Amino acid sequence: MRTFLTLCGVLALIGASYAFKSQKYQKPTDHVTSDWIYNGTFRTRVDHFRAQDGRFVDFVYHANLNFTGDEGPVYIYLKDAGDYTTRWIESGLMVDIARQNNGSLFTFDYRFFGTNRPTDNATFENLQFLTTEQILADLAQFVSYVKLFHDVYGGNTIVYGAGYGGTLATWARKKFPHLIDAAWSSSGIYELTVASLSVYDSLSYSIYRTRGADCRNLIQEAFEEAERLIIADDADELQELFNLCNPINTTSPNDVSSFFQNYFDLLVLYIQQQHADGVHDMCDDLEESTLPPLEAFAEFVRFALVGEECFDATYDNIIAERSNTSWNQPGTLSGSKQKSHYLKILKDVKNILGRQWHYIQCTQAGLFQVTDQWTWLPNHAELGYQAQVCINVLGPNYVFDFIRAALETLRNQYGSLYLRSSRTIFTYGEIDPKMYNGITYTDDPESVAISIPGHGRASDMSSIQATDSAELQAVKERIIELVGNFSVPFRP
Repeated sequence: MRTFLTLCGVLALIGASYAFKSQKYQKPTDHVTSDWIYNGTFRTRVDHFRAQDGRFVDFVYHANLNFTGDEGPVYIYLKDAGDYTTRWIESGLMVDIARQNNGSLFTFDYRFFGTNRPTDNATFENLQFLTTEQILADLAQFVSYVKLFHDVYGGNTIVYGAGYGGTLATWARKKFPHLIDAAWSSSGIYELTVASLSVYDSLSYSIYRTRGADCRNLIQEAFEEAERLIIADDADELQELFNLCNPINTTSPNDVSSFFQNYFDLLVLYIQQQHADGVHDMCDDLEESTLPPLEAFAEFVRFALVGEECFDATYDNIIAERSNTSWNQPGTLSGSKQKSHYLKILKDVKNILGRQWHYIQCTQAGLFQVTDQWTWLPNHAELGYQAQVCINVLGPNYVFDFIRAALETLRNQYGSLYLRSSRTIFTYGEIDPKMYNGITYTDDPESVAISIPGHGRASDMSSIQATDSAELQAVKERIIELVGNFSVPFRP
């Protein structure tokens, strides 16, 4: 759905004592794995699909075995891109379900992420082993290992996850029904296409349906004013307003695109994480500000989301960081808790945008978020820009057009938005800008798709809380019921 007005989400600092309403929604501090979580290793192949490659590697996994009972179910959390913690096997709705059903909880980092690195470095040649098929094969190997080593043969196995992890959970259920008995996908992404216009357009709609046109229009005006400064070659003003580490080159299309897309994505992530309450707070702050729209928006970014450190939005910085193939460098340090100059609210996204995730997107996942001349945002995130980033990061042996063939293969395997997967729960938030990249309807009689009004992304992963809306609580209760039913082994 194409809309032409604007988004909201900003504030202004009116004097030193003024407090942003949005600041109370800042992301919590980094999660630290609890001492009582069991850490183990399982062995898997470097290349599952070429018998001549006899290399094996040990991957680290984590387990919460506090509720394990006889013939209890096995619940495996498949992590979202950017999530390298054990938070969702320590607490949350599935932990509550495990406590109720005597279940065991497990999770592990995908190959090439966190500490699970099957090769000596992240060269383009080595990253060939980073594919959806290889990750799912690791999961199949892990399920077999867990059943044997942890002696939990009697119970059903259910996989769950949010975002990318939710997608993998559903695909795993479809691909390995003999190993995986059910799946829950929260805000999974299933549209298999090179690029999508719907994310930035739905961003506008998310604000409009939550708050109305005024706030959305203020955001549009802010971006339009930023574009006028670009045209006027006033890089110094933009640098001061947004506390940029380096001025952008206003005559470089790549620098301009890098600048704009960073802030487009910031707004997408903010709404996904903060839901309707966050939208209202952002809009209150923006509409109550006495500053012009661009200055108010810049204040919001600097004081509510970025913090005191400067932000390097230059294209050369992105390319240099993601082109380094050595481990433990900023571009390959996915999953660590390094301090970053990136946006506070996008702390995990810093990891998503590392070299490994960029390889997945450029070679197989696609779904680049793009603009065109009809998008309500300035048209500076075109597909040509996304392709250039892939080429510059991955090197001369990379061919962008090959991604179309890879996506066709995935579509043939999984059906894109027409995927059918039995015994699967699809949940999504109705103001998530990526909602229309996911599955919002299923005609499979054993599956269900559930919407959550007023929420963005993965709001149903946490335990039932007193602050939950009635709609959110009802969805969580329905998930508890469905997962409980899927957890019971079939007895002929």
